Amino acid sequence: TRHLGFVTEWQVVGPFPGGDASGFGKPFPPEATPADPSLMWKPAQSDATYGTVDLNDALGKHKNACGYAAAVLVSEKGGPAEVRMSSKNAIELFLNGKRVFAHEEY
Repeated sequence: TRHLGFVTEWQVVGPFPGGDASGFGKPFPPEATPADPSLMWKPAQSDATYGTVDLNDALGKHKNACGYAAAVLVSEKGGPAEVRMSSKNAIELFLNGKRVFAHEEY
């Protein structure tokens, strides 16, 4: 896991209401005001080989809900990087506060 650079330490927050697939593309507080002190971020550590974090385990099983996972990554030198992520549902990826990937599927 360490050799391949998988992220294993996350902060998670949620759930936020996303009923009837209405949560995709909607800026919930972690996007709109990420430094909001009222957000209750909690740690989520992955012991999985590929660094996976299941938001159902981290936040509880909630239907029609959205959750966020965040990690701080520091690169000693610039260069290309690869991000791999998966979800059975819609997913978005933000880098330095900017959405760089989105896939809406339910």
